[in-house]
Amino acid sequence: MIAFFPAYFGYQENLQAIGYGITVIFGLTMIIPLIKSYRWKGVWALLLVGLFGYIIEFIGVKTCIPYGCFAYSSQMWPQILNTIPWLLFFTWTPLIFGVWSIMKNNTNIKSWYYFVICTGLMALWVDMVLDPLAVHMGLWSFTNNGWWRWIPVTNFMGWVFSGIVGSALIVWILGKEKTKQRFDYGLWMILGFFIGLGIRKVLIPLFS
Repeated sequence: MIAFFPAYFGYQENLQAIGYGITVIFGLTMIIPLIKSYRWKGVWALLLVGLFGYIIEFIGVKTCIPYGCFAYSSQMWPQILNTIPWLLFFTWTPLIFGVWSIMKNNTNIKSWYYFVICTGLMALWVDMVLDPLAVHMGLWSFTNNGWWRWIPVTNFMGWVFSGIVGSALIVWILGKEKTKQRFDYGLWMILGFFIGLGIRKVLIPLFS
């Protein structure tokens, strides 16, 4: 269902405000259950991981490390210091908490070291789906094209790194024990939204 609307309507810049609202809702589907389940620990985890996300993205835009040289477009306004979008908290953070939730509820990895590495690799898989579609939509762009749909390999290496660090911060505060509560709905909604855009951009034109 999430994929239906972008697949039907496509991405329209004149509906940017609606897109912002939808993005916030996607993020809240992770944020609200997390705070209900972990209380103040959940708040601290969100703030710490969210701050890390802002910092690593800001460094990435300014120095090309660790993602490679890229920049956000004007479609991602408003931005902090004309560099990174303020909306990042509702997009980047749900992805990291989402892969952490999937890993902790569907694996039995006892070692935290191997757990965060596997979580980082799962974050890589998510990025390999999202990044090409976002670049195709013009949300951000890379200076140098790469081997995977305009994306340089440095970006994927950066996502493994940031996924490992982000998940390590979560494990440090919240642990990795299995729970009945899931915190990956925001992740799946974001994936569904972008996949719907991919259907609109790629598959539908093939049969029209």
